Amino acid sequence: MSTRTLESIKVQIDEIVEKDIVPHLEFWEQERIVPFHLINNLGSKGIIENICREPDGFDNKLYLAKKIGKLSLGISSTILNTLNIPLYLLRNYANEELKQKYLSPYLQGKLIGAVAITEPHGGSNFINNCETRIKIYENHVELSGKKHFILNIPGADFVIVLAKSGNGNILSHTLVLVPLDLIDSNGIFIERIQTSGLHTAALGIIHFNNVLLPKEYVIGRLHKGLIYLENALTEERLVGTYALMSMTEEVIRETYSYVNNRPMFESKLADLQSVRHKLAELSAEYEIANLFLEDVIKQWRAQKSRDSSTKAAMAKLVCTQAALKVINGCLQLYGGRGFLHEYKISRIYRDALGSTSFAGTLEMMKEIISNRKI
Repeated sequence: MSTRTLESIKVQIDEIVEKDIVPHLEFWEQERIVPFHLINNLGSKGIIENICREPDGFDNKLYLAKKIGKLSLGISSTILNTLNIPLYLLRNYANEELKQKYLSPYLQGKLIGAVAITEPHGGSNFINNCETRIKIYENHVELSGKKHFILNIPGADFVIVLAKSGNGNILSHTLVLVPLDLIDSNGIFIERIQTSGLHTAALGIIHFNNVLLPKEYVIGRLHKGLIYLENALTEERLVGTYALMSMTEEVIRETYSYVNNRPMFESKLADLQSVRHKLAELSAEYEIANLFLEDVIKQWRAQKSRDSSTKAAMAKLVCTQAALKVINGCLQLYGGRGFLHEYKISRIYRDALGSTSFAGTLEMMKEIISNRKI
């Protein structure tokens, strides 16, 4: 991809952010509106297709994460979830029939996908606690179970489901694409979860009651679902963490501006040494974590290995902890205003709490790291 093409994509992303997001963001947040139409905008401009192109597609996705992440973690979650795991699985493992039916319109932004991994009782430990089952027959499959905490549900046109298909561990899970155009009448029931933050993202629960699907809707080979997911989850963790750190950087910038303009008696809040030193400490925390993230991303670009996958878990763990510390510290400097709805820091604080769970909880990141390092 030429430098001119790369710059053109960035200009298009900037235009969408400034014209289609910024003027409407506060209204969407207040009314809990999920702006799925932005995905269509990205597709119609060719941005989704360009994100798939190597070697620059990943960098385009990071740029998108940075620009949208600094505005809203809810919107970035909605868009990046669409562009991460469902797209990766369709491109790399779906058969030609599914690619023709779903991938082509997906790249144009005409379809929205979701991925259902988390179990009601298993949480992020879906390897050992997957209760959703798939029975394999000669010409069809039968899906039964329940999935929780699914981004873009309701709203997605299809969902790719991880289900137990054998009795082992790693080689006992299968991925299957489930169209959502026959909700309720086809043994599928969806409900939206009300969350304390991320008001511009849809998060839901989906029930499968003996859902029958053609065998062609299986993604890739039987029993290899977990293997297919590993690279996709790693990239989702990196991109999602990149968006979170972009938001954290914005919080620091806005807090510096706030304390420099906030009157306090006959001076400014920033005139207090304790305030300046607190911001210095928080800025250092951010820089250290962000440098580590940039290094892990560099390794991931060079070699998508098991080691870089472990480093991605480390990056999500370290950066999320740093981001929460920084955002909480900045909120304290706002005093009571930090808890008022009209102040952006209040929304950011609520949204950032959700980042501890997406693409695996922080506890699961520790488990991944310890299993591969000890």
